[in-house]
Amino acid sequence: KNIFKQVFQYKLNVYILPTNEYLKRYRVVDSDLCSNCSIETDTVVHRLWECEKLADFLDNLLEKESIWTGRGRRINMKEYLFGIENQVGINHFWMEVKMFVFYNWKVELSTNSNINGLVSKIRRLIILEKNMSKSDISFDMFADKWKYFTDIYDFRGPDNVVL
Repeated sequence: KNIFKQVFQYKLNVYILPTNEYLKRYRVVDSDLCSNCSIETDTVVHRLWECEKLADFLDNLLEKESIWTGRGRRINMKEYLFGIENQVGINHFWMEVKMFVFYNWKVELSTNSNINGLVSKIRRLIILEKNMSKSDISFDMFADKWKYFTDIYDFRGPDNVVL
């Protein structure tokens, strides 16, 4: 459990993430337009799902995730924003994506560069969680959680990746 991630999801749920729409309401910024596309109002849904500048990045990840999980379909906006019942690993993956989009995604970088940055972040997270799961029981829970994401990092072998 990570308090920062819980607070992020709470702010998303109650629509108080500091988007330009939210910040304009409190006179922190002059415009409520999206800083990436400069076309639409920068709402939570726009920033995390609808922005045309983000489309290629998200489309790429949605396709990869549907292949990795073998679910045969892409998740929809509601599942992306709020999670999928009983899918801890998938939900954690999409939480990392949402936080990456909100805090680290750069419109000036290529889709591949942004994806590489995200994958690197998730790889570090998987290694960290693997190192924290020393007992057989907690490793089994860890392995079940991240089983769909061995293309990002195959945790079943030795950790010989330079972070």
